[in-house]
Amino acid sequence: MAARRVLLADDDQPVRGLLRALMVRAGYEVLEASTGKEALDLIKREPVGVVLLDLMMRGVTGFDVIDYLRTERPAMLQCVIVITAASGRDLARLRDEDVFRVLRKPFEIQELLATIEACFTKAQE
Repeated sequence: MAARRVLLADDDQPVRGLLRALMVRAGYEVLEASTGKEALDLIKREPVGVVLLDLMMRGVTGFDVIDYLRTERPAMLQCVIVITAASGRDLARLRDEDVFRVLRKPFEIQELLATIEACFTKAQE
């Protein structure tokens, strides 16, 4: 069931561990990917309601994941919340319609949880 399932894709293990613990405590089921390739593999085989996606990963990046979704599963883009330290030119590569929301690191935990919930709510409309 994808209703409360979040895919967390970030190559920073301590960040993943902290976010996973917070989301599990908030009642979400969490799948983890430490690379963009792992994120793509999970997206292709597991139903998820929200994708928390870091942009700056080695190899297959978050941008590559967004490009895949844009061509193969465009409706899923509105289920993506980008979490990133990227700025300027890197962040400008995203178009306004690409994702549900972009949260710049460091972000407030309550803001993240509220954004996840808003994304789930919007998907149910």
